[in-house]
Amino acid sequence: MSRIRDIHLKEEGYRRIHWAERHTPILNRLASRFEREQPFAGMNMAISLHLEAKSACLVRCLMRGGAQAYVTGSNPYSTNDAVCAALADEGAEVFAIHGATMGETHEFWQEVLKVKPDLVIDDGADLINLLLGEHQADAIHLIGACE
Repeated sequence: MSRIRDIHLKEEGYRRIHWAERHTPILNRLASRFEREQPFAGMNMAISLHLEAKSACLVRCLMRGGAQAYVTGSNPYSTNDAVCAALADEGAEVFAIHGATMGETHEFWQEVLKVKPDLVIDDGADLINLLLGEHQADAIHLIGACE
């Protein structure tokens, strides 16, 4: 179950994401291809990014390719609560709140790793460091990660 500020912010989040999608033609073509080919079907993906509209376009692209997305912010001050609401509304599990404390942010990182991800996309390597350290047991399905 997602932990976000307010699901009622989703309409603003969709407006921001749709604006960004108009400026990401290559990602849109990849999303169409992924939707047809389903390269991530059945995979859990742990994603830690600056959660703003452009990053949401990437998350949506991966979800169209079949990924179950577990998303958290790599920086609580760049997290956009409206974008998080829209992603949660679309079925991503989102653990991020703008201005979260460092302790809350660490809890959010741990939440996305509980799914024992197959793939990790990680801006800042916080998830990867946790997987190599205190969460090694959550790396049992891991086939790849990028920072």
